[in-house]
Amino acid sequence: MKPEAPLVVSFSNIRPKKIDAAVSWQLAFTRVYAKHGCVHKWMVHTSEFDETFESFRGKGLDVEIVPLGKTRGFSLVIYLLGFIIRHRVEIIHLHFVKPFDIMALVVLARIFLQRTVFIYHKHSPGRIIRKKLSIKRYVNPLSLMSLFVSRIICVSNSIRENCLNRGVSGEKAVTVYNGIDIERYGAGTDTGRIRSEFHIPADHRIVTVIKDARPETGIDALLCSVPGVITVHPGTTFLIVGGGAETGRLKDLSLRLGIEKSVVFAGVRNDIPDIIAESYITVDPSPVEAFGLVITESMAGGRPVVAVNTWGPREIIEDGVTGLLVDPGDPTDFASAINRLLASPETVAAMGAECRRQVKRFSVERMVDETVRISLALTGRVNKGRPPLRKPL
Repeated sequence: MKPEAPLVVSFSNIRPKKIDAAVSWQLAFTRVYAKHGCVHKWMVHTSEFDETFESFRGKGLDVEIVPLGKTRGFSLVIYLLGFIIRHRVEIIHLHFVKPFDIMALVVLARIFLQRTVFIYHKHSPGRIIRKKLSIKRYVNPLSLMSLFVSRIICVSNSIRENCLNRGVSGEKAVTVYNGIDIERYGAGTDTGRIRSEFHIPADHRIVTVIKDARPETGIDALLCSVPGVITVHPGTTFLIVGGGAETGRLKDLSLRLGIEKSVVFAGVRNDIPDIIAESYITVDPSPVEAFGLVITESMAGGRPVVAVNTWGPREIIEDGVTGLLVDPGDPTDFASAINRLLASPETVAAMGAECRRQVKRFSVERMVDETVRISLALTGRVNKGRPPLRKPL
């Protein structure tokens, strides 16, 4: 009797946001795992996108929708454990799941004799433990969890270094940069539609920020920098793309700063390639950006980025070549960097061309290939880069 194909599951314990990007990632994982004789399933929270996800089942993407009440704490652990046992899951990728929940899941799976490979994906910077003799460098939720999972995949080298700083072994922590559909973001067109929708003057240059309005994303610091820009370059409009609970407070801040006529809050959008195409440059103001997906999206659209010289951005942006890195401050001053680019369209054009060239190393294909290779190596299925013969679980 022919054995069933091994099952690989990708589970993210947050509600989906960037639907197009998420679907493209999961379709790519499905295709690549299939080449190695594996079946791939995507587990996602129930949301307003349920019908959309259901429709992709007929397009090659197998979706498991996690019901309400099963996404936190022990309820989540029991739900995942039951799924792993019923379907004999061989590999499970875990995103945004709490360390203690993962430890409980792994222990229970082993009790039920499941040989599942657990891979944790680290997306956030976390704390930096500076005291060499601190017990927290060796005993903390992350270091304890690392003893249970097979690998921790970090979205940047900076995140990996922080894992090592917090007691994770170098063998357990590996770096795989996030990836994007480069062709999608490079296909945006400047039709003037965004200008028309938000009544942005035709002679204004648009500086775009694509971030959710949360305290840690640094939009406050950017708004505080706007007066220093519009004083020098009054024909500039700042376009803030993204939702979030802090939006109202940020609008109030723009009023207090007297910049409300130069700032547009566009809300959540699904036409990011076209927005980038109509932008002069983009800014990622976050001082705690683990990777910087919006940076690579902007680069694919041929737009240089101004970002904070820390964490992921300093690994993506070549300062002075594909954008400008600004030293972190309290608040960070972005005005001088933005003014420098506004004063030199030739520099922006040259940087944009270099962005398109360098962004190729952040393709979704490269991300998926590296992740699958790491995953299958843990099961012994990878042999000299070729898909091995399948074996029963």
